[in-house]
Amino acid sequence: MRRPALFLPRLRDRLAPRMAPPLAALLLLFSVAGCLSTNVNVRSDGTADGAGVLVRVYKDADAVQAQHAEASGSLVELFSVDRRGAETFVHRSLAGEWGVSQLPPGKYRLRVVAVLDEGGHIRETRSGDRETDFTLKDGQTAEVKIVLKKTPTGLIVVAAVTVVILVVALAILGAKSDIKPPPPPIGLLSHLPPPPPINHVVVASELWVGPATDPARREPSSPPRVTSVFPEPASVDVARRVMPTLTLSQPLDEAKIRPDTILMLGSKSGMVAGATNVHLGLLRFVPSRELLPGETATVTVRASGVVNPDGRRLESDFSWSFQVAQ
Repeated sequence: MRRPALFLPRLRDRLAPRMAPPLAALLLLFSVAGCLSTNVNVRSDGTADGAGVLVRVYKDADAVQAQHAEASGSLVELFSVDRRGAETFVHRSLAGEWGVSQLPPGKYRLRVVAVLDEGGHIRETRSGDRETDFTLKDGQTAEVKIVLKKTPTGLIVVAAVTVVILVVALAILGAKSDIKPPPPPIGLLSHLPPPPPINHVVVASELWVGPATDPARREPSSPPRVTSVFPEPASVDVARRVMPTLTLSQPLDEAKIRPDTILMLGSKSGMVAGATNVHLGLLRFVPSRELLPGETATVTVRASGVVNPDGRRLESDFSWSFQVAQ
């Protein structure tokens, strides 16, 4: 009668070490769900007219194979980095494909800050995945490929069920044998990061020059320009409750932004009440209600409310339109 009692702890002791690695691997799977990868290829183009950066953002591996860079709504920022490690803002964009030319040689840092969902809600990326550094010489171009990854929902469900089964099995074996189950591999699990929430070219001479934190080192800037928008112009099937979002060529004086800096007009519903705000350097309009099915929405940015720290404003109002889903 005691053989089963002796058999259970032996079985448990054999299973526990074998079950811990897959359990850790499955937990790691959860932690990387929704992560991204960045690849930089620096090449020489035979010219000496400064350096350049070309960025393409892909939704997944299939989009890479199809060479279809259409992952608009991904906030990517480019900085130059000096010898002390200080960053100087160069450019930011929500476009799926963009580039900067005539950059001075040196070290640069590309950071994928966030991804916008269909409603324009910002989902910040995990710090360990989101940035990469590279160095450019005169006549070199950095081709950056960013692939947004997402673990299939079915795989996550299967993994979750498997984890539950493994944990329950260990608990039952430990309870029946009156021996405490072995602790998890603390060295690995304790360092796992928390799971994350599930075509244009710009000339560098037009961009902001000098660190925004040191006005004495800034050169006079040109007026800010709109560099990308979300949803993209003329896009269709946009969410009915969407937050139109813009990136600018320079940092803004947030104190000059008024609630009515951005206006939204629906072809069926008329003016849409809401307010303008800034988050993560993004200028966006937060509507107070949904748009009507199938209507065309036109967003207008008032130049008077978009001002950089030097007091330079947009040269003119900026507008674009998109169509709401039925």
